[in-house]
Amino acid sequence: LENFAWGASKFLESDNEKLTRLWTKAGKPSYRAWLLSETAVHAETGYQEYADDSVAMANLWVARNLSFLNELFSLLVENLDTSDAVNLAYTRTLQKHHSFL
Repeated sequence: LENFAWGASKFLESDNEKLTRLWTKAGKPSYRAWLLSETAVHAETGYQEYADDSVAMANLWVARNLSFLNELFSLLVENLDTSDAVNLAYTRTLQKHHSFL
């Protein structure tokens, strides 16, 4: 993945590490309780956005990266050139979430 998918596995690994760290820190008995424990963190932004160092944000990016990989592999199965598949998958899934492009 690192060689052709813009480091997607690195991003997934980073978000997984964030989730593991936050889970250990929170010590909550369930996923629901874990998410609810962050309500005050998100209240600080008026619920307009997720705090960067949060379970919600990590889960959001895991889902976005998995969506990218799903699209990428679907395009590769259709025999698109790898470079074209990566670019198209990015355009269809992640580009709208990156304000720097």
